Parts: sequence; C-alpha cells; structure tokens
Amino acid sequence: MYILQESLFSFEELQKLESKEKLPIFFSSLDLRPYAKQLRSSSPQGADGHSREGILRVLIAAPLEGIDTFTALHHRLDKDLRFRYQCGLAIDRPAPSISTLSRVFAALIKKQLAEKIFLDLVQLAQEEGVMDGSHQAIDSAAIDAYEKKQPKKR
Repeated sequence: MYILQESLFSFEELQKLESKEKLPIFFSSLDLRPYAKQLRSSSPQGADGHSREGILRVLIAAPLEGIDTFTALHHRLDKDLRFRYQCGLAIDRPAPSISTLSRVFAALIKKQLAEKIFLDLVQLAQEEGVMDGSHQAIDSAAIDAYEKKQPKKR
C-alpha cells in the first residue's frame, strides 16, 4: 500500500516561494534556543565562538538546500551572505570553519539532541494539526554501504 502524505504547502505556493524566502518562514516557527543552550561550551576560556543557535540552524537548513557535506556547507556560508544571515550567523565575521561545523554536529549526536529535536518537531506538528500520526510509513530506499559482500555459508 502506497500512502502519499499531504503537503504542508500546495504546489502553487511552493512555486511562489523561492529559496531566499523559505528559510525565514521555516525558522520563524522553530525555537532552537533550548537546544543551542545545551551545545554551548561550559569553559569560559577560548575565543568567542559562533552562535550555536546559528550553527544549529545551518545544520538543519543544509538538507533543505541539498547540501550534504561540511565542505559544501562551509563554501555556501562563505560565499552566500544571505544564507548566512538567514541562519542567524553574523555576516561581519568569517563563516564557521569545516571543523567547527563538524564539532557541533558531533556534539549534537553525542548529546542525542538530533533525535530530541526530531521528536519535538513531530509532536509540534501533531499539536498544530499538520499531521495526525495515524499512518506509519517505512522508507525502503537503498542505502550505500562500503562493506564487502560476505560469501554465504553452506
């Protein structure tokens, strides 16, 4: 059985929205401050870092923009001031480095914040009536693996 989930926006509305307008609309409904607070360093030493909320927004916006590597994400932040501004990063400073993006992503995974953000967004969508949670879908997309096939034992 194939279940097609209803779209949040109609096709015509999506055509009207350009990439430069999608992110502010998307981020206006998200409060990422509690999650960003958990990502801050507890040490008072060191240089002033980039906004953790901004980097969190960048990491969330990357898949929406079709960016799948930290290198490509850094390049986009470095070259596109509008994207950097829409994600909440300062435009008068250099873009976060690849290692900074990687460290924040690793901390996000280590502290299990990615799963918490996902579950909170699903709950928010259910409360807002965007989805009702009565259907379950299983993704059967192929996953590329770097493992060698093991011969079958007889």
